[in-house]
Amino acid sequence: MALNLVVPQLGSQGRGTKDYIISILSDESKLSAKDIKSRLSKQFNGSLTSQAVYKALSELESQNVLLKDNGEYALNYHWANEIESFAKGILKKNIILQSFWKQKQ
Repeated sequence: MALNLVVPQLGSQGRGTKDYIISILSDESKLSAKDIKSRLSKQFNGSLTSQAVYKALSELESQNVLLKDNGEYALNYHWANEIESFAKGILKKNIILQSFWKQKQ
């Protein structure tokens, strides 16, 4: 079974609306779409439309990155846990590979 992970782009270069939404919600427990748009408008100098924000929120919700409850969005704990598990798996495999290559030298 393939693992479908949505991972936000880090740094300031190449970040999109979804990346900023994830970043904003990592600092806040829950926010309404209106509050998220307000915060995003500061990042995009007011050039972001409400439609773009709602589309990004809808896509993140359908990908199980966000949960929506009573009009407020929050990061999905299970999504964050999947990313953590995936990253730990990569690190563990990398440590094993590094050990293997050191033994070959």
